[in-house]
Amino acid sequence: NSLDLSANGSDISTTSRRSANANLLYENVVINTSVNMGYTYVNKLNNVILNRKIQSNGQQILEAINFDNQESSKQYRLGLGRFFPNEKINLALSYLVYQSQFNNLLNNTLLTSINNGQSVNLKLNYNKISWFNADYNTFLSVNRIQNNSALLKSTHISHRLQAYISPIKDHSINLTADYAMYRFEHNLSKNQFLDIGYRFVWSKKKIDFDINWMNILNKKSFQQINISDIQINQTNFTLRPSQLIFSAKFNFR
Repeated sequence: NSLDLSANGSDISTTSRRSANANLLYENVVINTSVNMGYTYVNKLNNVILNRKIQSNGQQILEAINFDNQESSKQYRLGLGRFFPNEKINLALSYLVYQSQFNNLLNNTLLTSINNGQSVNLKLNYNKISWFNADYNTFLSVNRIQNNSALLKSTHISHRLQAYISPIKDHSINLTADYAMYRFEHNLSKNQFLDIGYRFVWSKKKIDFDINWMNILNKKSFQQINISDIQINQTNFTLRPSQLIFSAKFNFR
């Protein structure tokens, strides 16, 4: 679909911006702990708004119109970091609360969008054993977008685990597992992936041999959903079937 842009009938776009930001950091090296708190506020005023006109064939026409277009946003942040020396575990936890309000002009209808959301992110790293290392990352976000009388709720959850095992010299195994879930209204999308690889390092000849088993679960597609203030974008990716890949790396130096 083509995209037409018309700026006739509007002044040159100018924006005034006011913002405030505050951060507080606390670190205690005795107990290997850090705490970070922050707040951000942004207010913007523009003299032009874009009127998005969606045609029956899917074509979009953008028209610039003179309008006192004000938008604001604020964020509250909290971060916690902790290192456990006996277990050799690094932990990082972050929490975010955000709110924004802005205007959209869609098919000549003014929509005031209010976005409220919060997210939590947890990261763990374990490396106590010399031949084993693991990273785990999990993310949760809950979003609520209100356009005039319409209300849209969405949830996104993801998990990622990476493990590296090398119990024997010159031999190593790496494992990667991913899970992602998108939910909005009564729609649900789940993606699960699993890969494993083996590497042998022939140190004397400076050659690395790799065998990777990709897409072990033999997933046919990957679905990604992005929700904006006025539309929902759903993208489907076709994946290669489960396969084994062999490779060799040489170093002639």
